[in-house]
Amino acid sequence: MSRSAPPRLVIATTPGVDVDLALVPVNGGTASGMRVQLDQNSAGSGNTVTLLVNGTATALTCTVTAGSKTCVDSTHSVTLAAGDEMQVQVTNNAGAANRQYLVSFRY
Repeated sequence: MSRSAPPRLVIATTPGVDVDLALVPVNGGTASGMRVQLDQNSAGSGNTVTLLVNGTATALTCTVTAGSKTCVDSTHSVTLAAGDEMQVQVTNNAGAANRQYLVSFRY
């Protein structure tokens, strides 16, 4: 029996602080493998994306550094309980411009 790839959540965002979308898993699970892609290269101190669970920042985060369009957090994972509220927070660090974000992670 072949195994299919795990489900992947993709969120496309416009610039801002928090995405106006909350996801609530019906069952518990684990969020991991965050990938971020910007529409243009980052500048300054970069653009940081963080997964929030119930309004609290988690270890699942990555920063797109100056001159790059992508980042990946393949190290961290976050345990989720049924009913947890997930949001994606985007932060434009010093010298970084607003960008369009494509954020994905497994859960």
